[in-house]
Amino acid sequence: MENRLKKLRLEHNLTQEQLAQRVNTTKANISMIESGKRNLTASSLQIFADFFNVSTDYLLGISDNPNSIIIKVADADGTITPIQHELINATKGLTADDLIKINEYIEFLKSKKGNNQ
Repeated sequence: MENRLKKLRLEHNLTQEQLAQRVNTTKANISMIESGKRNLTASSLQIFADFFNVSTDYLLGISDNPNSIIIKVADADGTITPIQHELINATKGLTADDLIKINEYIEFLKSKKGNNQ
């Protein structure tokens, strides 16, 4: 499996030292992660994902789409309405924090209408 962290670092023309300085770690730590001698912790995974503006799924190799966020939305019969599909597409490229805010607003709208489904 390719090392996505190294790929992103090189795409951004950063040395290991430069990346380490920007994410407040050491060059040795970056080197060990890139060589597979050290696994990413949950917190470092999120730091790198935020720094490169990619999803954690992309860094982990779960998705080939750097901006993917896996969202399963469907009616009881498994269909997705056109407006649901449009809303899903509109959220591409947003951060997890952005999506949380959107979800909070949706919950607010539902509560205003008495629709807590």
